[in-house]
Amino acid sequence: MCFHISSTASTQSKNNSNTPQFKDYYHVSGFAHPKLGVEINNNITSSNWGLIPHWIKNESDALNIRSKTLNARIETIHEKPSFRDAQLNRGILHVDGFFEFKYENNKNLPHYIYQDYPIGLGIIVSEWTNTETGEVLSTFSIVTKKASNVLKKIHNNPKLKEPRSPLFIDLNNKEKWLYDNDHNHLENISGEIERTLKFHEVNKLSGKSYVGNNPNVIKIKLFIICILLL
Repeated sequence: MCFHISSTASTQSKNNSNTPQFKDYYHVSGFAHPKLGVEINNNITSSNWGLIPHWIKNESDALNIRSKTLNARIETIHEKPSFRDAQLNRGILHVDGFFEFKYENNKNLPHYIYQDYPIGLGIIVSEWTNTETGEVLSTFSIVTKKASNVLKKIHNNPKLKEPRSPLFIDLNNKEKWLYDNDHNHLENISGEIERTLKFHEVNKLSGKSYVGNNPNVIKIKLFIICILLL
C-alpha cells in the first residue's frame, strides 16, 4: 500500500506560481492527513489525504474513517461504500517519489521509489461538509492496483495478501485516467510505468534514527563497516 510519499511544493503545484502555497514534504505519512496540492479538473487545489465520504454525519466519524481510506483498491472502488460515490471523481497527485517497505531477514526495510521526474498517482476525491462548522473539506484517496513489476520485489511482506502498487498515470495522456473507465487498460499503463521506476534503501522513517522531513530522508542508506585492527 502507499502510505508514505515525497512531494515538494513545486511538484505539487506543477511549478505554477499562481497556485496556492504548499509545503515541501520530503517524507510525509498519510496517517498525518497532510493537506497537499492535487490536480482536479486541470486545476491545482488543496486536498487532505484520507477520503471522507460525503455521507459522513459528524466530525467524530470523519476523523475515524479517514485513516481507513488512505488507499482505494481499483478492483473494488465501485462496490465499497466509502469509495463508490467518489470513484469517478478523479484527480492526480504529483509526487517526487514514495516509500515502501521490503521484508528481509524478519525486518521491514524502507525503500525510496522514484523516477528522475515527477510521478503521477491516480486519486479519487470527495468533498465533505462539516455540519458543525459549515466547512467544506476536499479529501482524497490514492488508488492502488496489484503490483506487476518493480513493486513485486519490494512490497513483499508475506503477511500481506499480495504486493500492491499505486496506480501510476501517464501524464502525457492523463485523460485516460480522468475520463476512461477501462480498468484493464489503466492497469496495463500503470504496469509499464512501474517497470521504469528506480529504488534504493533509506534510513528508518520513524524512531530515533529518523532524520525528519528534509532532503536527507530520501538519500541512500549508508552501510558503515567497522574493521577492528588488531
